[in-house]
Amino acid sequence: MTMPVYVIAYGDVFRESFNAIVTVLGTSMFSTAIRLATLLAVISTALYYVKSHDLKTMLHWFILYMAVTVVLLGPKIDIEIIDSANPGSVLNVDNVPFGLAYPASIITALGHALTEAFDEAFHLPDDVSYTKTGMLFGSQLFRLSSGFHLVNPETKNDFDQYVKNCVIGDMLINKKYTLDDLVNAQDIWATISQRPSPIRGVIFHDGVFRTCADATPVLKQTIDNEVSSHALTFFSERIFGGDNSAEAVEKLQQYLPEAYQYYANMSQSASQIMSQNV
Repeated sequence: MTMPVYVIAYGDVFRESFNAIVTVLGTSMFSTAIRLATLLAVISTALYYVKSHDLKTMLHWFILYMAVTVVLLGPKIDIEIIDSANPGSVLNVDNVPFGLAYPASIITALGHALTEAFDEAFHLPDDVSYTKTGMLFGSQLFRLSSGFHLVNPETKNDFDQYVKNCVIGDMLINKKYTLDDLVNAQDIWATISQRPSPIRGVIFHDGVFRTCADATPVLKQTIDNEVSSHALTFFSERIFGGDNSAEAVEKLQQYLPEAYQYYANMSQSASQIMSQNV
């Protein structure tokens, strides 16, 4: 028999906690402690009976002993931890005492059902839903996305040089756009690539001088390749964790655009959002 235990996040932590409890309960030290506690309880109950001659004392002790050792600690069942933030993970724990597994399953199932009902009532999309992806996942993903940056140091250096020599020049000298225009632009690359300077230029890591007009499409293609081949995997693993990189990338590509659509009313792919935020 397997019982579900629902958690909002950090399912692996709960699994290790249950495993630790199962390990402790299975040690000889714990068995010795139970026998010692039983012996002391028998002695104290017998002494109390000699003093009071009340059979209810013996009955109360027997009921309590049977409830703890036979009902709560005796039967062992398996549990499956269902993590809302990582629904694809397999988190099983075997031989959990009935007295721990059953209440944990009932209480968490009730809480999960209630929060799922609230999510359904408010019609939240899956990426910001409490029970689908965990506590405030959509807003956290939206906030974390602002920290996306280029992973490749050469590409990052090329981008920094381009900003210094081309973007700042177009903004301060040619007045083609303002800082507010860039901050509020839904597509920064569309803004800065409209009329890049054909006079000013930049030298990338390959040592070749290019005018800003020539460097813009080259850098754009380099950043797109960087995001697609490296950055998506790097940041998806940092956010979602786990050993399956492809699954983590798939989740980021699914949830990030939906979070931006919900919080910023922007319809872009995950790659476009990451390129925008670098």
